[in-house]
Amino acid sequence: MNAVTVDKLQTIKQSVAAMMEERESEDIKPVFKVNQLWGNIDRFMEYVRHLPPEQLENIRAHIGMGFFIGNAWDKDFHDGHRISSDAEAIGHPLIERYLNHTEGLPEDFHCSEPGTNDLVAQIGIRYKDRIINHDIVKEQACIANLYNLGVLAPLHGNSWVIAEVGSGYGQLAHQLSRGLGKSGCYICIDYPETLFLSSTFLSLNNAPDSIYVYDPAATETMDIAELTTRYRFIMLPNYLSDRLQELRTLDLVVTQNSMQEMTEEQVRYYLELFSRIMAGWIYSYNSNRQFMNLELKTPIFELLMNYFEGWPPSSFYKKLYGDTWHLSDQKYLFLGHRKGNAAPRRSLGASGAVWISGRRAVIDVC
Repeated sequence: MNAVTVDKLQTIKQSVAAMMEERESEDIKPVFKVNQLWGNIDRFMEYVRHLPPEQLENIRAHIGMGFFIGNAWDKDFHDGHRISSDAEAIGHPLIERYLNHTEGLPEDFHCSEPGTNDLVAQIGIRYKDRIINHDIVKEQACIANLYNLGVLAPLHGNSWVIAEVGSGYGQLAHQLSRGLGKSGCYICIDYPETLFLSSTFLSLNNAPDSIYVYDPAATETMDIAELTTRYRFIMLPNYLSDRLQELRTLDLVVTQNSMQEMTEEQVRYYLELFSRIMAGWIYSYNSNRQFMNLELKTPIFELLMNYFEGWPPSSFYKKLYGDTWHLSDQKYLFLGHRKGNAAPRRSLGASGAVWISGRRAVIDVC
């Protein structure tokens, strides 16, 4: 690990600690405080923020230890050592899922775990010079859905701004931004504690100086519109998400496995914000509520329908999950745009399929 990256990791530590302190000040609204579910989860992950740089280089090995941020990777590790050729890999269920999700996608959108170092490179099955694991297959499904729903083709190779609410450790941000090309900016919005993970992961696998991490102690005023022209990634603490109103454009909002774990007040805050400011699409892939989350009463799908026009209708999920569809803890895909506005431009993928809770569903929207 070079000196530039070491310096970046030290800066991330200092900035995140300062964000956590600033969030607790009286000036920050209660809606942005850590909720009960994530406050408890962070107790298990807190140790990572105290690791020295030489251990932070292995950040991906720490992710998934308790299935809090990513999938547990022990099976990926063992299968990666057990399978020694592409011919062996082709019959593995994980690789079959990967192939399903890459069907019809341009090569740019084919995902692979970044081999940060020789330790991290062991977390997955080698297939056609890619490292495939459960997290990669999850992100590949998301990218396949976005592509086949027609959202990515208009952005590919052009200037774009994407915001992800609840960006986890940054794997989707890395994969999606890499596929779309170098002319855009990806904004990660999360609790400062989680931004530590994504900032570290992205700094290890991208040019460290392409990543902006908010620093409360900085003397210059943050101009988020200007930052989108200078940086590849912006790490924005949740309590500053109002600043997104300053953007000239917001082409895509992604929330995947995140709103299901928020308080209802937090979900409504984000949906109201994006329903006012975004020019493009919102893509949600969430359960109606995470079973341990007692601070969310209204189903996520219902909240989305209150704020956005989109696909699919509730009848789609009734057919998929039955009469008790709204009570199911399965995942719900929703693609929406601002009510009263014409739908933004799309170019549907050739395969005509999306993946919902591992099931293939045909797109029946024009």
